[in-house]
Amino acid sequence: MPEALTDLEIDGLTYTLENHGWSLRPDYSGRGMYGENCLGIVHPSGEAAAAVICLIEALREEGLDETADWIRTSSSSSDSMGVDVITYWPQLKAEAPECEGHESTRGDLMGGTFYCDGSCQTA
Repeated sequence: MPEALTDLEIDGLTYTLENHGWSLRPDYSGRGMYGENCLGIVHPSGEAAAAVICLIEALREEGLDETADWIRTSSSSSDSMGVDVITYWPQLKAEAPECEGHESTRGDLMGGTFYCDGSCQTA
C-alpha cells in the first residue's frame, strides 16, 4: 500500500491534472468508505483511462514511482458526479493538511475549506 501523499506532492499533481482539464480530490469519501477520505480524479465520462495515465505520469515526475506502480496495478472505483465521474482509490490517502490556525491552506487550492481536526493544537 502506498504512503500518504504530502501537501507538496498534492500541489504538483493538482497542477499537472488541471492543465489537462481534470481535477484532483485528496478528500473524496466514496461509497462504503464510512467517512474515510482518499485521493480521486474528477474527469468527464469516457476519460478515465487518459486521466489515470496522466496521474501515473505525474506521480513519476514527482519521484513517486512506487505509488505510480501501485495505481497501475490496483483496482480503482468510480462514482458519478452528475456530468463528471470521479475515479478513486480507497487506500490512497493524502496526509492531513497543514494547519494555519484552524483552516487549511489546501482549501484555497482545492476550492473548498478544510478545517483542522485539532491535531495541530497538541503541545
